[in-house]
Amino acid sequence: MEIFRCLLRDSNLEHHWWGEAVSTATYLLKRTAVSSVNFETSIKLIFGSDPKLDNIHPFGFTVFIHINKSNLQSKLTPHAAKGFFLGYTENHKNYRVYNSILKKVQITHDCLFDDEDHIKNKNHASVSSNLNIHNILIPSTPLNPPEEVNQDIPI
Repeated sequence: MEIFRCLLRDSNLEHHWWGEAVSTATYLLKRTAVSSVNFETSIKLIFGSDPKLDNIHPFGFTVFIHINKSNLQSKLTPHAAKGFFLGYTENHKNYRVYNSILKKVQITHDCLFDDEDHIKNKNHASVSSNLNIHNILIPSTPLNPPEEVNQDIPI
């Protein structure tokens, strides 16, 4: 619950995007190592390999979505639509993005993430390259149920 609230707060998106934030938080949690299973991720436990993290982007990040040539009105019109990043799709290497021109959520892999716009729009006094980054352990319940206790044996 806290993770999706933090995603919404940090992105400055309206609260009606809470469903997208929950979906993104779930995607991220599956790729987060947990202490109860020897610091492994759910993805590694299920599929046997580490998750790929090169596609991780901040929720609400500014994106430019490619417009297909067939949808262009002329050669002079923009070839990209500005929008923002909402999350991931489970079964494909695509992203969920909001297209602000079409006013709808799209699933696409053909978009560019605007790092500079994201940084300058944050309300931070300064951005330091010497950030102290620490691993955060998220407690979870064990995957294996507890063993049953045989009550017939005297203690």
